[in-house]
Amino acid sequence: MNICIYGAGGIGGYLAVRLSIAGFNVSVVARGQNLDAIKKNGITLLSDNFKETVRVSASDKIPKEKQQYVLIATKTTALEEISPYLNFFASSGATLVPLMNGIPHWYFFGTNSVFKNSTIKCLDPNEKISKLIPWTSILGTVVYPACELIEPGVVRHIYGNRFSIGELSGNRTDRVIEFSKILSKSGLRAPIRKDIRTEIWVKLMGNLALNSISALTSSSIQDIIDDHETRKLAINLMYETQNVANSLGIKMPISIEKRLQGALEVGHHKTSMLQDIENGRDIELDSIVTAVKEMGILSKTPTPTIDIVHSLLAKKASILSCQ
Repeated sequence: MNICIYGAGGIGGYLAVRLSIAGFNVSVVARGQNLDAIKKNGITLLSDNFKETVRVSASDKIPKEKQQYVLIATKTTALEEISPYLNFFASSGATLVPLMNGIPHWYFFGTNSVFKNSTIKCLDPNEKISKLIPWTSILGTVVYPACELIEPGVVRHIYGNRFSIGELSGNRTDRVIEFSKILSKSGLRAPIRKDIRTEIWVKLMGNLALNSISALTSSSIQDIIDDHETRKLAINLMYETQNVANSLGIKMPISIEKRLQGALEVGHHKTSMLQDIENGRDIELDSIVTAVKEMGILSKTPTPTIDIVHSLLAKKASILSCQ
């Protein structure tokens, strides 16, 4: 079983180690100092009660060998750039598993909604991604673990081991069952969801609010929820996100209060958007915030608080050259 992980940051490195330990043939596509460190020393995974180093095939080029699964662990901002390579994998029969934050570019594909097969303009403005990556090659995934690349080749696992997965069509196929078993064999939780889009919105309800506020205030998740004013802002952002989801036929299976309580379990963790701000990297503004704003316009659902926060984040990212 050949599994390629495209992007060896926090989540990609975490999965590379877990899958390698389970006996799968793992290769990673990485770059820069991270690639150099992986070639020299392998990938080291740290947690409170765990330390493991594995050696994997690593390159800045995609592997020549046929792959059964390709796990895409880059930022959403890199998807258009790498889509020709993903097209090659898909054309070779590989199943693509995006491990990304926010609304995916494929959201309306495989649905029966009034927006069936519509592209989300902020995510795929030229429709290059949807043309090169057939949606039938994709398994939907919602990533819950919190991990950080603390130095090149070294990943710290902070929280969680669940990767919810599901076909975009909602069918229970052989490949989704097989991939669930692969993750389970690697010590990970991998429930199969009939409606993966609902779970995308459940995670996004917290991600949009907490990532945005964290990036604007440099606060951890716990600090945001513990403070009365930022908690109130988070609730307003979650409420508007929920309204957009509802307008698209999604019924949230969890309350805003329970979503906040779940986020508290992560503790004083810096969100991915704050980590990107601090390290001068592009922030995933479009997939986490802009897409919800765009979907609100499509469904005629007002998002006044999201609109303001979006403008502030775009301005901050522009000032810091993080977009």
